[in-house]
Amino acid sequence: MNELKFVQVTKGNECQYQQLLNLMIPYNKELDSHQKRETNLDFIQKVAQGMINMQGPRDRHLELCYESKTLIGFFYCKVDHLGHQGFIKPEYGYIMEYYVIPEYRRKGYGKAMFERIESLFRSHGVQRMYLTADPVTGKPFWEALGFQRTGETSPENGLDIYEKDIPKQEKLITIQISKYLTHTLAEKIAAAQWHSCTPEWINQIRWATYDDSCFYDCFEVVALEKNDTVIGRLHCIQNESDQTLWYYGDLFVIPEYRRLGIATEMINAAINHLRELGAKTLRAYVSPDNLPSIALHKSIGFDEKPCQGFNNLILDGELMFELDLPCPYSVIPAKTDEAVFVMKFYWQNIESLHGKPISLDEWKDVLSSNDEDEQNFLVCCGCMPLAWLRINGLLNKDMAWISMLVVSDRHHRQGIGSYAIEFSEKFVKEKGFRKLGVHTTEDNIPAQNLYRKCGYAVTEYGECTTGDGVRRMGYTFMKEM
Repeated sequence: MNELKFVQVTKGNECQYQQLLNLMIPYNKELDSHQKRETNLDFIQKVAQGMINMQGPRDRHLELCYESKTLIGFFYCKVDHLGHQGFIKPEYGYIMEYYVIPEYRRKGYGKAMFERIESLFRSHGVQRMYLTADPVTGKPFWEALGFQRTGETSPENGLDIYEKDIPKQEKLITIQISKYLTHTLAEKIAAAQWHSCTPEWINQIRWATYDDSCFYDCFEVVALEKNDTVIGRLHCIQNESDQTLWYYGDLFVIPEYRRLGIATEMINAAINHLRELGAKTLRAYVSPDNLPSIALHKSIGFDEKPCQGFNNLILDGELMFELDLPCPYSVIPAKTDEAVFVMKFYWQNIESLHGKPISLDEWKDVLSSNDEDEQNFLVCCGCMPLAWLRINGLLNKDMAWISMLVVSDRHHRQGIGSYAIEFSEKFVKEKGFRKLGVHTTEDNIPAQNLYRKCGYAVTEYGECTTGDGVRRMGYTFMKEM
């Protein structure tokens, strides 16, 4: 038996309809002979067309099965949900129709088709499936595959109902994220996506990654089968004017692995990675007639938005979808045990802060002082501290102050400063303050830009004494809550 190919039947494809009908006719004649009935052609045609018209949801599958280019069978299955018409078992997988051409039976083809169904159900999180079995050819086949009669009879066709658990399977697909693809992986992607690994196609990947990484940032998400065969890929690009906005495109999954949730896995992997990079929004463009892709994006949580451009991408009537990414940052109190992090961030920024050397013991004393007028915090990504924030003036009546905000030198320009300011505003507002202020020196341009971006206005410009004892010119910024 050669490797089988499964093709999802789509609406409006007349060739697929005819192929399905060519299987449905002998399939129904076989069932008729077992049950002493006769189904007319008009009815079979209506059923076949009705099955096609029902396609759309990701967990409904009508697939044709081929060995090489020879059509050998089809199946029709779905996941039952509350609200579906007819007899249902909510959240069960339901095998509605299943047919293998007689000359391909007892050769492993039927089992291979069933394993395809099982993998589809597994990808949707289904744990148990059911079907109604033809008593002549269906019953022995399904019982051999482990289905057991439940004692129930379908009210729709009067046949016995059989059920089977869907076993969990060891994960055979891995998702890899890479900024710099190896030559071997680039060749495999070209072969899988464009069926050619000539320099012309490999250089398309090289040029895209080089061009995007020169002007913005980018990375690849690649799905690999257990033998390191590439089965899917997508490409993510950062926006040139808004570093928190990213786009993904060039999504593909090879045909035999489609509708198994692999595209969703790759997109979710990109989402998790982008969260760690401080991204806020992920964008995609979809052709209006690509209904499966539209359904995929909506199932993940993307919302359709009015179309806007992105970098130098050429658009031609595509729909734009965007997903707001959960913020990866959180805030914890900075106490004595966290002094080592505060000291590290301070030393990394001591030049721009114009500070004086402070020892670890001194930092521990500061953080253990229980000063009611101020509180210290660490901004973290996951459990990793990335910034130190101090808010004081908490005994004032009207206005509190951000007296210190320093970000780890390896994590600048990732939205951490903006998040810390947003947290500060919420923190003091909950304590009843109506204003929040901050001082910064004239030469600290990044800090000035950050506060202006967050809506702060200059209220004072004058001389101040910095931590190193030197008098410098500086700004006072303020924002009303």
